[in-house]
Amino acid sequence: MVRMMLMAASVAILGAALAVLPSPAADPPKPAAPLSEDKIKEQETQAADVETYMTALKLAETGHEEKWPETLVTAGALLLKLDHQTKGAFGELKDKPSVLGEDGKPIPDAEVKSIEPESVKSLADAYFDEATALAKDQKILKEITALIKTVKARKYTETRGAIGGPKWFVRPLGPKQTHVYNINFDTFSIASVGFSASAPTRCTMQTGTYVHFNQVVRTGQYTWKPSGNLGPVKTFTITVRNPQNVGVTYKLVTN
Repeated sequence: MVRMMLMAASVAILGAALAVLPSPAADPPKPAAPLSEDKIKEQETQAADVETYMTALKLAETGHEEKWPETLVTAGALLLKLDHQTKGAFGELKDKPSVLGEDGKPIPDAEVKSIEPESVKSLADAYFDEATALAKDQKILKEITALIKTVKARKYTETRGAIGGPKWFVRPLGPKQTHVYNINFDTFSIASVGFSASAPTRCTMQTGTYVHFNQVVRTGQYTWKPSGNLGPVKTFTITVRNPQNVGVTYKLVTN
């Protein structure tokens, strides 16, 4: 009898021990293959394009506000170089936003329109035209005309194969409305986002609760290396809110 009781106790103890042992772990997921060297080069090149483009827009904004024609010419020169490098081939950013009203609630069946972006070259010409008009008023037309002629005559020899330009769109945003985008970025290379608007507009980018930027601006740009802690692709939420009582037009450009 004692022997049978000891055997029963041993079985019970063994069963309890087995119950707390961890079950066999599933095979860990295979890590995603990194991007090819060519793809990484393409994304890094296009990130640099975003920086160049937004630098030109910021220079033009300063030139316009301060009435400095030479600064507008510099902005146009940067755009001519970018036009040469990309052959004017910017891609279309096709992400669609959720549309929120002033109360922060979704607007059912809200229409989201895209406007054809002006080409990089045509924007450069617009800056040259504005610089010429300012120079005429400031009686320095001869100097600015010569500067524009020099910029247009410059020969760019850099080549980069078939790598096109970054992607972009231009969209109107109604008074007090908000557009919310969830955009995926590869974590194996540099990412860059540029933003400009016809009037000061709030632009925010975050992942989860971490806010990368949150500013009311007319022109802004942000370059970073997405962390790979969540896998080969990471989703970033970009929010564009119009605080104005009138509509605005904004542009988003990214690699």
